[in-house]
Amino acid sequence: MKILYKLSITLAYYFVDYLLKKHTVNQTIDIVNKNKIRPFKNTDKYIEALEETAYKFEKKDMVCLHKALATFLLIKNKEQLTFNIGLSKYNFESHSWITENGLVITDNHEYVKDKYIVIKEVHH
Repeated sequence: MKILYKLSITLAYYFVDYLLKKHTVNQTIDIVNKNKIRPFKNTDKYIEALEETAYKFEKKDMVCLHKALATFLLIKNKEQLTFNIGLSKYNFESHSWITENGLVITDNHEYVKDKYIVIKEVHH
């Protein structure tokens, strides 16, 4: 089962990368949000596989935005998820992440809450 998660995450990263090259961030978010294929019900198992897979894409500049959008694309219980884009409180830096019921699940919760101000939220 873990190989299925990793394969799906890898495909989702490349799909998101393709969308971001063809569309604006807002258009990509809309496309991902309208997607009806959501194979993963178990957020914990998905996040575990995501952490094992995501490092491969850091060298290809497919980092936080890809990670957050791929998660938004693949998790089935989307009604509890929120896609966030934030700006750093301290320097000119942006970041994106997913929260589930208010808790950051694609990054360190305390780090994100201490460092970033949310400028965009997308709910289901």
